[in-house]
Amino acid sequence: MEEASVFDRFLSLAQRELSADDVRLLAHGEEPPRAENVVLARLPDGRHVVASFSAAPRDREVLERRLAMLAGTFAEALASPPSEKTRARQSVVTSLHEELKALAQRARAHDVVVIDGDSPVVWGCASVAARPRARTDLLLRDVSDRELAAQDEPSSPAPLHAVPDESGPLEDPTAPTGRLRVAPPPPVSAPMLSHGDDMEEEEEPEISQRAIAAIRALPSLDLLHKGKHLRHASREGSFHLVLSFSGIYLLCMVFDGEFDELRAERAAQDALPRIERLVLALPPLHPDPEPVGGAIAMRRPRRR
Repeated sequence: MEEASVFDRFLSLAQRELSADDVRLLAHGEEPPRAENVVLARLPDGRHVVASFSAAPRDREVLERRLAMLAGTFAEALASPPSEKTRARQSVVTSLHEELKALAQRARAHDVVVIDGDSPVVWGCASVAARPRARTDLLLRDVSDRELAAQDEPSSPAPLHAVPDESGPLEDPTAPTGRLRVAPPPPVSAPMLSHGDDMEEEEEPEISQRAIAAIRALPSLDLLHKGKHLRHASREGSFHLVLSFSGIYLLCMVFDGEFDELRAERAAQDALPRIERLVLALPPLHPDPEPVGGAIAMRRPRRR
């Protein structure tokens, strides 16, 4: 991959994350502008990254900290002119997949996934050697007949008849408790990137899809938009450990039961520098998702 791709990725990410009108890298020796509508970040080599806004932004300190954090993660790529090419190397997608597999083994996790905190993009998965893709999951929950009846408004009154009360939750004979708490996400198509690798369009395991859905619903995701670090461990329903990196990415370790949290985090911290470099080397993917909110699964009402 050319360094120009990484350079363009940085500019695109920075502009999106800061909601800036423009983001550019100044040349060596070029004085940065001093204006109320400009936010700056200084690189180790002395150059400046400049984010411009149509008006003076609020929370300037938060924006400066976020821009500095993004610039820091791309410092190596920004240190060289974007016209220079990197040496030939193994496919970044394959390398990321292998690194996630190794982490899953060390952490004794069922799966390890890297997702985007701002979009439905799944950047990599240990259990599936697939290219980055956008995935919009529809979460369903069971609705009892009582809930459904409470929302029913019959068009005309009808006489009441004594009927057996069969209301209750949907039953799943294969579930341990006999009750279907959450329906599995339906198959969805996903836009795929062209990396030149012959990879099939596979989906993540169901346990990983459920964990991803639970993670995306975390209120603490707002911390990412404030330039803060996110760490979350879940031991109820979905077993997972989540660590954020590079401002917008989430490393998600998924388990099929109780897990050694210290062991998992130690393995993740050791692998994060390598995973971070590989994720940042991926070309940008800008999905156009069709969000669906507040969806519930309903059964057809019984005829009375």
